[in-house]
Amino acid sequence: MVTSPDSADVKLVAEVKLRSKDAAAAERQLKDRMLQLSCPVGLIITPETMSIYSDQYKSTKPESIEKIGQFPIGHLLDFRPSRAAVVEGPSDALFFETYVQSWLESLPQTATPEHVNNSEFWRILNIYVLPAIENGKVRAAAPRYR
Repeated sequence: MVTSPDSADVKLVAEVKLRSKDAAAAERQLKDRMLQLSCPVGLIITPETMSIYSDQYKSTKPESIEKIGQFPIGHLLDFRPSRAAVVEGPSDALFFETYVQSWLESLPQTATPEHVNNSEFWRILNIYVLPAIENGKVRAAAPRYR
């Protein structure tokens, strides 16, 4: 999640999934979290894609949150899962979450129009994602247990 540096306001939440098995469940989980935290922007991130959501504040129901777009990010994220990890385990998911957290922290410095290589994705990143990260603090939403 990304919080304001000087308050408890949540600017962005990310649902990080190593595998995109159940996209509908991930979307429901993200929308519920966004509503709970009064968060305007949400992401679902897999090693291949980033889906961006925005609360339109039309109601206090999940229908108020709209999917803005889904974009390929493999070239940006550059995540290489272990070949030995045939079946996803808790440590694999934890490693990916940590990897994405570091990637999000560096995104304002590393994302360029040329690197993103998609004008619509670049536009949406600049409207929804980069301002939240640049002006906030990226952190894990819950303690990590090993």
